[in-house]
Amino acid sequence: MKFEKQLVLAMVVLALFGCDNRSFALDAAGYKDVTTLGVIPNGEREMTLELQKALNEGNKRLYFPPGKYLLGTVSIPSDVSLSFDKGAAVTPNVPSLKEKRLFVLAGDNIDISGPEFLFPKVGDREMGPTEINAIIYGTDIKNVKIRGVRVFRTEKNFAGSNGRLDVLYFKKCQNIDVADCESNYVNALVRVYSSYYIKVRNCRGTYSNHITLAEDGSEWLLHEGNWSDHVLHQCQWWGGDSDARKKNISQKETSYLMVRDVKPGDSKFVVNSAGAYDIQVLGNYAQYGMTLGWGSKGRNVLISNNVARYMKDMAYDSEGGENVVITNNIAIDAKFFGIGTYFWGNNILIANNYILIDGEGPEEYRGNFIRMHSPSDLKLFGNGHVLIANNLCVSKLRQPRGIILEAGRDITITGNKLVNGRIRMNDKSTEVVITNNEILNDLSPAFAAIAASAGTRELIIRNNVIRRTSEEGNAVAEQAAISGVLGMEGTRIIEQNLIKGWKYAVWTGPANNGSGKCLIRNNTIEGDFLKEEGVDSNRMFGDGNLDLRTGKSVEFRLTTDLERQKAPPIKDENADVGDNALLPGNQPLGNVQNR
Repeated sequence: MKFEKQLVLAMVVLALFGCDNRSFALDAAGYKDVTTLGVIPNGEREMTLELQKALNEGNKRLYFPPGKYLLGTVSIPSDVSLSFDKGAAVTPNVPSLKEKRLFVLAGDNIDISGPEFLFPKVGDREMGPTEINAIIYGTDIKNVKIRGVRVFRTEKNFAGSNGRLDVLYFKKCQNIDVADCESNYVNALVRVYSSYYIKVRNCRGTYSNHITLAEDGSEWLLHEGNWSDHVLHQCQWWGGDSDARKKNISQKETSYLMVRDVKPGDSKFVVNSAGAYDIQVLGNYAQYGMTLGWGSKGRNVLISNNVARYMKDMAYDSEGGENVVITNNIAIDAKFFGIGTYFWGNNILIANNYILIDGEGPEEYRGNFIRMHSPSDLKLFGNGHVLIANNLCVSKLRQPRGIILEAGRDITITGNKLVNGRIRMNDKSTEVVITNNEILNDLSPAFAAIAASAGTRELIIRNNVIRRTSEEGNAVAEQAAISGVLGMEGTRIIEQNLIKGWKYAVWTGPANNGSGKCLIRNNTIEGDFLKEEGVDSNRMFGDGNLDLRTGKSVEFRLTTDLERQKAPPIKDENADVGDNALLPGNQPLGNVQNR
């Protein structure tokens, strides 16, 4: 910070007193003009040796005036500050690049500010990862500050068989501070591997894979105030693969295991249990990407105060995460879901978010609200200790959108408002509490507001307000407001709910030979209670339920053959919740786990 202030003072002096005082001003700030050290910015003659000589001779603070600098690989030692004026641009000279890197940071305490990097044609294409993989690279260093780096490319040849083009790539580094940078058509603006204390703030990215990518045991990442357009995953953390179905994951327990402080190179290091720790994704904006914030095997993750529009997967997603908080975000028109947690998860809070399916943008961006996804085995999959609270979920479409529960362990849904929405679960949702929600629907198609499954072991539905303000048409039993309440095992309690406007208030679901019991009491309803033929009366108990229309108590009656017909499918786009469901677009472009 001291040197930044000195340079600002120097620039003020230059502005006030003109170029004749340049040497005086730079000297006052402790900077030397590289052109006085033999570095010629004409863009034609390579200046690698001249710049390297200036650095090797101990010049710690160098100022680059406007011009074009043709450079090969330059090694930057400790305690160096490089300041590029507006109009100072660097072009990599391919024959002089070593290991496809341009600036190699070889020590601690390095500041770089203001450079623009140019990418000329190589044959009939723009320079890309065939020639260069990292513009600024560092390994095993600390205390690096990068400001105002600009990379403007024009071709999408930034990732392929020849590797990827990253602007900043740090391996096993500490205390990296990046701000006010801008890039397009790159793999990542900032890529860190097994590093910690990383800040990426107020950067812009377009037509790229990432602004920030943190991999394999990286810790303490702050990704804040960034903006992106057509960036695949604006911020991604990768601590290993949490999908234990894959053949390449030999140790299946790594789907939920994270081992902190075991780093690459350690004998006990396992790539899929490396984890990524203490992640903050705050106050960012993204449009037309895949996700704004997404990661696998993250522990202690906070995603807050972001805005995402038109995401081709989900706006915000955690896979195999633990201690994850997703709060106070806006998600508008995601293709699949506004928010999701995939495969395995534990201690998940999703609260105070606004998820809107607006329907005014491209038709492909019309997914659902929230998804607790998991394909199968609860020992390796499923989300547990989940609280979904106080979210506003609104669909402006003519079909409902939903909160979808799969393979969940201990999920509570409370205090949410769903407009033209529903809650549904499959057989792997084991313990679910749905309480104090408001579900309001003004759609003409009939559908269940809460659709349970026979395999859900413990279910409590209490104190919800379920209202319909439009006619249902020809509804059938499974489209009751609360549907499928009789489980194979465990206990279901349906109590103190207000159900208004539905033709059928509650339906037992098909008869089954399980031992589950259901208590339905003290509900205030409009609509009938329907029971399937063959349902054991010793497993269904009703008491104190009041019909708003008549003021009388409500008893179950048998469904008719007409009411027992199968309901037509709802056009619930991209919401497959089958046992082996895996939405596309959830793997990092270029297999980020393969280095």
